Amino acid sequence: MIKELRSIIDINYRTNGENILFGHSFGGLFALNTFLHYTEAFDVYIAIDPSLWWDNAKLAKDAASLIQTGQFQDKTLYIGVAGMMRPDRQYIHMDVMKQFLENTLPNGRKLTYYSKIFPDENHGSIPVPGMIDAFRKIYGKNK
Repeated sequence: MIKELRSIIDINYRTNGENILFGHSFGGLFALNTFLHYTEAFDVYIAIDPSLWWDNAKLAKDAASLIQTGQFQDKTLYIGVAGMMRPDRQYIHMDVMKQFLENTLPNGRKLTYYSKIFPDENHGSIPVPGMIDAFRKIYGKNK
């Protein structure tokens, strides 16, 4: 994706050199995993309702040490979370997200991050309002 796809995009489209990785659900988990393990790959990471509960919350658990040792200068992370009940995963999902947002992310040195819980959105409805809020928070309006 970084070596091949990015160069094709840069050749065929007008780009400004700032690279954003966006993901929702398992794509959000991928975005967070990339942020934590390959921080230099992108400038902005947007994870909407990421599936941090997956694999017994392994990435969330690993994040505690990764966030303390990572180099996050000039990187931005946004996490949007659906607040409506998910009967299949609500308890573990919200517990893991709360722990991650309140206890893990604040430990990142030079980490610029934004987060928002959307109480009126569910897992399927959050991508659009999450993306809008992410761009507003990151690029100016309502910053």
